[in-house]
Amino acid sequence: MLTETMRLLTETGLTLESRTVDTLLDTVAEIVALQCAPAAAAPSTELSFVGVKRHIDTAIADPGLSPASAAAACRISVRTLHRLFARHAQQSFEAYVVQTRLALARELLAAGKARTVSEAAFACGFNNLSHFTRRFSERYGELPVNLLRQGQAGA
Repeated sequence: MLTETMRLLTETGLTLESRTVDTLLDTVAEIVALQCAPAAAAPSTELSFVGVKRHIDTAIADPGLSPASAAAACRISVRTLHRLFARHAQQSFEAYVVQTRLALARELLAAGKARTVSEAAFACGFNNLSHFTRRFSERYGELPVNLLRQGQAGA
């Protein structure tokens, strides 16, 4: 396509309207920009999802992490963010974030890296201790304080 466009623009016997020339030049500029841009600038959905997950991993401790903040940081729309999760994670953004936070808190508690349950919860982005305890118990079938005791005994 680029070759044909350039041929049209440079062919000496061909007279083009200035509007047509402008359109062809814009097309050439877009093609060149797409070819020269880094892969992250024109990502596939898989690359976009990897970038969103990378952002979540780095911002997981932020209680303000939300679909809007993640979408803005990744330069995508909130709707696109939700579509990416539906397609690649088969769960919602919120479910993914809670699951990731719970796994991190469990790791901290089991390794004895947190002195209290609230320290683990807040370090992982939860801002409500009862919500954390309820979600943790639902997910792992035990109270976080029990895991904390086991982690402290092993440390």
